[in-house]
Amino acid sequence: MPSKKAVGAALSAILRERGMKQKDLAAITGLDPSRISRVVRGEVMPTVTTLERMLRPLEITAGQFLEYAERFDAFQRDQGITSWLAPTESGSSDTG
Repeated sequence: MPSKKAVGAALSAILRERGMKQKDLAAITGLDPSRISRVVRGEVMPTVTTLERMLRPLEITAGQFLEYAERFDAFQRDQGITSWLAPTESGSSDTG
């Protein structure tokens, strides 16, 4: 299951890809704009019912969406490992 942050990032990316804003999605779905905003910011995990309501006008299934969101989580994990392993520019030499 993807994290709240990954769900928010995935929803934000799909909205951008579809040329939609959060307020557009709220108007189409009848959901409160603040609820959508909290999901996009990764503050809350939507219920399955809410997620399906948001995804229907975006023409994406819950399965496709969750797979996409999982990729965001994997990317974050990879970036964390990469940045941890990469030497910093200011402290990469050991010539003391």
